[in-house]
Amino acid sequence: MNNKVYIFDVDGTLTPPRQQATKEFLSFFETWAKENTFYLCSGSDLEKIKEQLPESILNLASGVFACMGNAFYVDKEKIYQKDFIAPEGFERYLSSKLEHSKFPLRTGNHIEKRIGMWNFSIVGRNATLEERKKYYVWDQSANERETAVEEINRMFPEVSATAGGEISIDLNHPGQDKSQVAREILKINPDASLVFIGDRTLPGGNDYALAKEITTNYLGVSIQTESWKETISILRTLT
Repeated sequence: MNNKVYIFDVDGTLTPPRQQATKEFLSFFETWAKENTFYLCSGSDLEKIKEQLPESILNLASGVFACMGNAFYVDKEKIYQKDFIAPEGFERYLSSKLEHSKFPLRTGNHIEKRIGMWNFSIVGRNATLEERKKYYVWDQSANERETAVEEINRMFPEVSATAGGEISIDLNHPGQDKSQVAREILKINPDASLVFIGDRTLPGGNDYALAKEITTNYLGVSIQTESWKETISILRTLT
């Protein structure tokens, strides 16, 4: 009996960054999804997930974990949500980081408050794909996000910071990160063998907590992918 349960990050794993899933991917994945048990797990809220994946895929999922697992939906019904309470002075600290960043472009929506988490971006969530890419390339050498993640985790013990996607930092309470997804799924499927596929599973990435939870505590499998194309190759190998 197959008790394998898959968990997928969305952005950069099933879709190009902040874009809709491609026709090529959907053609493969809709067939695969009908024969396998899977959950979606994203740092984005449900509305942004819907912008990237069609309803047909969401309906095939056993559940959708949004906002780093702080909101959980099954058949469009919200099962739970957890809140994020920022420590004193935290928003002021983020505003200071925004003001003093050496990256010159600001597009707006820099502190996005989601269920159970905040998402912080210097360039801003309103950035176009071209503007996002400019920041991402700049940050590869400047290491602004990596430095900020380390500083936040040191200065604010009530906050856990990880680099999310290409342009932002995900902020939540310790334990209210993607690691909670494994625990929630095993409440529903106690005998499940978990397989997680994400594009930021290394330390500092927002998939790392779930990857570590699965491999350390549940003897599951975590696989790093670089793109939706590689995800297809991985799934063809596994199934």
